[in-house]
Parts: sequence; C-alpha cells; structure tokens
Amino acid sequence: MRMHYALGLDLEKCSLPVLNIFKVIPHIFIDNYNFVWYILIEVGKLLIGSVVKNEALRNQKMICEYESLLTKLPKGSVTCRKNGYYYLRYRENGKIYDKYIGKDTGEVNKIRERLILRKHYTEMLLALQKEQKAIHKILEGLK
Repeated sequence: MRMHYALGLDLEKCSLPVLNIFKVIPHIFIDNYNFVWYILIEVGKLLIGSVVKNEALRNQKMICEYESLLTKLPKGSVTCRKNGYYYLRYRENGKIYDKYIGKDTGEVNKIRERLILRKHYTEMLLALQKEQKAIHKILEGLK
C-alpha cells in the first residue's frame, strides 16, 4: 500500500486525475476537502478553456467562409431610370458606377435576391465578429 505523505491517501485506490495532480503538485499540503475543490476548479477551467478554444476555431472558420461568399455576390442596389432600364449601382474606390442590367425582370429579380443574400451574409459576419471579440476576452480572462 502506497500512501501520499501529506494527505494520507492510498495512492493505489486513487483515480487517475488524482494521481496526475500529485505528479504536478506533490509538495503542497491541502486538506482533503479543499483538495477536491481545487481539482474540480482546475478541471472546470481546462474544460471551459478547451470548449471556448473550439468555439473560437469554429467561429474563425465561419468568418472565412462568409467572407469568401461575400466576394462572389454583387454589392450595391438596383435602380430604375425613367426609360424603364434597370442598373446595378455600386461604389468602388469612392466612385459610383452604374452597371447596365436591362429591362428583363427575371434578371433584375435574380440580382435583387443576390443582394438580399449579401445583406444577410453581412449581418451574419458582423454577428460572428462580435462573438469572436467576446470569445477572445473570455480566453484572456482564463489565462
């Protein structure tokens, strides 16, 4: 029977986490009650830290996906002139451009749907970036 010199615990009957913690801090004398709470707090911090890190990785991956989707969608708005022709109006490098679409309502509706989708992706991207900032604050607090 192997006994821990400070706590008087039978090391052969101890669980694996308890044995591992003895390897890390064998010289600290703590009574049994506080020792158990110490282990639970440390394990809790490790679990929370790993979950938050996984969430940060998932968030970063989704941010990259949304950014790549946004590059494929048109930006701007659809405008109609007096003659009934539709244009896609967008801003590039501080300058406003009008791209001719035509009178085809099917094409205009497709572009409008893609603009709505772009707006949705932009809102999702902003929410993810805000969440990413909060995650980084949590990770800084865990250190």
